Amino acid sequence: MTLWFLARATGIATFLSFTVAVTLGATASIRTLPVPAAVDRRFMLQMLHRSAAITGLALLLTHVATIVIDSYVDVSVTSALVPFASPYKTVAVAVGTTALWGVLVVACAGLLRGRLAASDRAARNWRMVHSLAYAIWPVMLLHGLLAGTDKGSAWLQLLYLGALLCVGGGSIRRLYAERRHRRSPRALVRG
Repeated sequence: MTLWFLARATGIATFLSFTVAVTLGATASIRTLPVPAAVDRRFMLQMLHRSAAITGLALLLTHVATIVIDSYVDVSVTSALVPFASPYKTVAVAVGTTALWGVLVVACAGLLRGRLAASDRAARNWRMVHSLAYAIWPVMLLHGLLAGTDKGSAWLQLLYLGALLCVGGGSIRRLYAERRHRRSPRALVRG
């Protein structure tokens, strides 16, 4: 039963780590301060973003490993890696598997950023792949809502709501800042 508790705990901690990573990723590139202060702020936020993402990856691997190793439920390695292959909560595990593969794609793009973003065109393509995190995060939330054994508890519902507000708020703030930046006279001159 200890592994099952560890699997549940790492699942929730994984979700929280990726919530922090997505929220920081959304807000790290917003330009609101003069250049010297903005560079320091962006650098610090990027480091925190990367740290949260790496922590999330480690927790995700621990979550998947403990689910597979534990005998409390019937989830094999194949069931964890192939959508709809699990006899235990088939749809919920498939949603989690989809999130797992999406996270791995975004993580690989993050690791290869220096090589992939060598030109303007490559940087745009890298951003497009890395932006999949915005689509993957709700899939993680859905997995927790469908598969989590604590899903009905008030504390977890509040945690999910808080996470939704963080990611939603960060995303809206970024979209607003980008829109404002595109319309600014400086952006038009630099063009």
